[in-house]
Amino acid sequence: MLNGPFVTDLTTLDEPEVVDLARGGRQDAWREIVRRTGEKGFHRTVRRLRDPDDARDVVAITYERVWKHLLTLKPGSGISGYFFTVLGSVTVDFIRARKPRTKPEDLRRAEEAALAEGSSPDEALSREATEEENAVRARDLLSRLEDADRQVADLFYREKKTYREIGETLGYEEREIRNVLVRVRRTLRGELKKAA
Repeated sequence: MLNGPFVTDLTTLDEPEVVDLARGGRQDAWREIVRRTGEKGFHRTVRRLRDPDDARDVVAITYERVWKHLLTLKPGSGISGYFFTVLGSVTVDFIRARKPRTKPEDLRRAEEAALAEGSSPDEALSREATEEENAVRARDLLSRLEDADRQVADLFYREKKTYREIGETLGYEEREIRNVLVRVRRTLRGELKKAA
């Protein structure tokens, strides 16, 4: 078993072995997880947020969430997929919390769409606003889901993972993943109908 104090060079271990050591309370194993995921996670987040300070905050929040759920991971499983799923969710939540920006290109696009459809720019803007409101409502509803449900939805819809890949990443059976997605769709549909 790898949980003993005799393992000193964690860089030679596979990810599931390092995760198991971290689950057993080895702080150096947690530092190794951070070393393996930190730089890539930071750069990915900087590309999305365009601000290194914001990216550091998002990555720190992500590590806090991953740490809290470390013991819920299936023994012998990796952590990278889980880390990047949580990172994506935290990044989206952070972006959503920012104030929306009005862009002149939105107005130009609405005018072009109106000309092509033979309607007025106001109608095109109204239609786009309704679609955007529905998208914002859906994102808001997704952000309020339990972490596990949101992770499954993010992996399936945003990252286009198969049931098998999601199962390998999160340690679920395909049947469980299917049930989560049905529940998520039903919740979204019901809430969007209420708002309409």
